[in-house]
Amino acid sequence: DTTAAGSAVRKCAGKSLLPDQESVFDTTRSLLAQIRSALVRDELWRAESLARKARQLALSLECR
Repeated sequence: DTTAAGSAVRKCAGKSLLPDQESVFDTTRSLLAQIRSALVRDELWRAESLARKARQLALSLECR
C-alpha cells in the first residue's frame, strides 16, 4: 500500500493539479509521514490502517 501511494505522490510531484487533486496529494503525503512515524513507534496496526487510506487516496490522483 505504501509503495503504491508513494509512487503516485512521486509521479504527481511538481505537476499541475486541480485544487481538489492538490488536497488529495497533500493528504496522501501527510498520511505517508504518519505511516513512517507509526512504524518508528512499532505501531504496526496503525501504520497498516494509514497505508490502506493512503493507497485509496493515491489511486484517485490524476496528474497532468
